[in-house]
Amino acid sequence: NGFNLRLRMQNISFVDDLNDCNSQEFQDLWPVVFRKLDGYYRYHQDSHIRDNYLYCNLQLFLNGSVIAYHTVTFKEDSLLTKADLTSALDQAITADRTNTLGFDPTSPRVQELCYSSYCLNGGECVESGGGDR
Repeated sequence: NGFNLRLRMQNISFVDDLNDCNSQEFQDLWPVVFRKLDGYYRYHQDSHIRDNYLYCNLQLFLNGSVIAYHTVTFKEDSLLTKADLTSALDQAITADRTNTLGFDPTSPRVQELCYSSYCLNGGECVESGGGDR
């Protein structure tokens, strides 16, 4: 059970070097953002989120303030939905009194990942040549 997410950070200014994962700017920001996102899921107040969380993969930064594009994977039988994850992020960000990155709790854009043999929880799967996506 996985999701792709885009989450806006209002306290970080985008610079072109954030497009390059080998740049110093990317290397400096990546671990800070990863630790914060991982903590939001791993230590979430809702046990259904934290007990089913497997990992977070922070993939890139996008322009628009700075948007953290990441994939979150939960146990297959967790049955978490896009609405669950959006609500969980809103709760975690709102409860984060030290939100130094300025994560915007109203900004998450969540897309459920569909795997080759099934789609869960109302995922938006579209058959495309080699299989579902």
